[in-house]
Amino acid sequence: MPSAHDAELMLARITEVIEAAEAEGDVELEPAQPIEWAEGVEAYKKLTIDAMRTAFALPSEHFPFFNKTTDSTGNEDPWTESGRQALASPNAADLKPFWHQWVGVLKIVDNMMGRKNLMLMDQVGVGKTLQAVGTLAMYEWLRVNKEKRGQYPIRFEQSARGSEALPRRFHVVVCTPNLIQQWTSEMHRYLEYGLFTILPYLGTCAADTRGGF
Repeated sequence: MPSAHDAELMLARITEVIEAAEAEGDVELEPAQPIEWAEGVEAYKKLTIDAMRTAFALPSEHFPFFNKTTDSTGNEDPWTESGRQALASPNAADLKPFWHQWVGVLKIVDNMMGRKNLMLMDQVGVGKTLQAVGTLAMYEWLRVNKEKRGQYPIRFEQSARGSEALPRRFHVVVCTPNLIQQWTSEMHRYLEYGLFTILPYLGTCAADTRGGF
């Protein structure tokens, strides 16, 4: 773990490199080489929502620990008394993930259980936040299954981590300060009240407060 002094030296070196590059003016780059691009979910295209639900051993087409409905007006916080009443009203809308969100969560969990990294790169507006929160919920669903039943659903029991119990740990979401309230609101919208504790934290990374990572 680098010390605060080491971090300052690294930052100074990075600054030097950037300033030197800017001083040199325009840099001629070699023509970009064509890249063979893959979505990463080609193998999932024939899966139905019901097949993915079964892979997770879920009883319904809702994510575990998720609210079953959502306030259609968007004005209520489901973690308040009035918000919970709104979710129980006849006017509440059903909260079921779309097919591509099921695929995204399944791919993330497959990679996690296979000890592989992953980047979620869907375009804006297709529900990456729901997929991220859904992944946290699926982690807990699998962890509890292993803890109480002694095994994961078959798909994950056969993975690289199938013989291990997932640890009970904190989940950390890192975002810019202007998105803290949005992330908190979205978690309240998706996760059932009382099952998770959310601790928003706003910190700074000024030069005089920065420490080693």
